[in-house]
Amino acid sequence: MGSMEGAETSNTTTTPSAVPAPKSRFRRFLKFLFKTGLLVVVIWLAGDFIYSRVVLYKLGRYEQSFQWDANGVRAGQGAFEVGEGETALLLVHGINFSPVAYQKLAPELAQSGFKCRAMRLPGFGLHVREYEQYEYPVWLDAIDHEVKNLSANHNRVIIVAHSLGAAVALRYLAERNSNIFAIVLLAPAIEVSDQRSPVFSTRFWHEFSKRTLLFTEIVLSPFPYDMNDPGALTTIPQLQFTPSGIVDQTFSMIDQNRGQASQFQVPLLMILSPTDQVIDSPAAEAYFKAWGTSDKRLIWQERAAHMIPLDYDWELAAAAIAEFAQAHSAAENLPKVPHDSAK
Repeated sequence: MGSMEGAETSNTTTTPSAVPAPKSRFRRFLKFLFKTGLLVVVIWLAGDFIYSRVVLYKLGRYEQSFQWDANGVRAGQGAFEVGEGETALLLVHGINFSPVAYQKLAPELAQSGFKCRAMRLPGFGLHVREYEQYEYPVWLDAIDHEVKNLSANHNRVIIVAHSLGAAVALRYLAERNSNIFAIVLLAPAIEVSDQRSPVFSTRFWHEFSKRTLLFTEIVLSPFPYDMNDPGALTTIPQLQFTPSGIVDQTFSMIDQNRGQASQFQVPLLMILSPTDQVIDSPAAEAYFKAWGTSDKRLIWQERAAHMIPLDYDWELAAAAIAEFAQAHSAAENLPKVPHDSAK
């Protein structure tokens, strides 16, 4: 009996305890991952929704602070012209801006004997929800309209374009039969700088946000305009609300302009800043070197940042533009004839 009881006791202690089967543990792990992932998605969407509402609220408060004209344009942000002369300068502004970009350059250039027309690209200066609906072909049409009007009353038209406006001007030269006599590119958007972009490129973050933010269509930039002159920065209205669609249009033009520099035959003046945090200055310099004619000049504005028309030494930029325009206004070659073949 004793030995049997011992045997029974031994059998009882060696019986394996209830341990979850491997498949059961794996299912539980998958369930945990699913719940965690679902929670992350819910938090992300909630954050996206809240952020989009906050941006729209701030945008509403921002737009209430302005007066608007009969065309729905912010007061003081419309097109303007000044000066008289045989040569007309068509001034094209950049992203999130308006003809105000040329409030210093235009009067200075007019005193040098030029007709200066600071145009407003369609959509810019409107309420941001309207602004975000525009695409670059409409901007090309607007430039074409301005060029034709100026050409009807002036012997020559020279485009002066800044930032995104330069990307639009390059598309215009590539896609339209242009009577443009020469072109001036100020901090042109040949490529976008990554200096303000953490970890990954600016383009990566734009594409990432476009695919993962379901509610956010307008982004509030934490950065002020890229200017070194603090006095000038306080005198201009800053629009820091950027529609995703406008950024899409910018990248689309950049992609199409890439590699096309050699086909352009019009005389070129390019002015860059070595400290520009918005556009990639080395990429712009490379574009300059590839430009299709030897009639070109590159100037570096050492004290200015991206906003060359308004920043430190804008007077030097004005003088360089005036000298360039005067030299080519005195030339006898016709607009459509490549400069090199006209020698």
